Amino acid sequence: MPCWKESKRAEHDELLELRAEVAALRRRLQAVTATTALAIPPDMLARLIRLCHPDKHGNSEASNTATSFLLAQREARS
Repeated sequence: MPCWKESKRAEHDELLELRAEVAALRRRLQAVTATTALAIPPDMLARLIRLCHPDKHGNSEASNTATSFLLAQREARS
């Protein structure tokens, strides 16, 4: 029994450490996302979306990729 209890305690401790690490990583990701989203002013972001929209560029892969990126930046602010 003592070995089983020790192994369960070790598992519990590891789980607590992992939860703390995940929480810290989530906070870092939110900070990076917020910083990245704020890097482009809202009026410029809207202008860039209009300029690179796929409808204006024959639905090209490049315009789709750029527009998707810019839309993700806009959504990150919300």
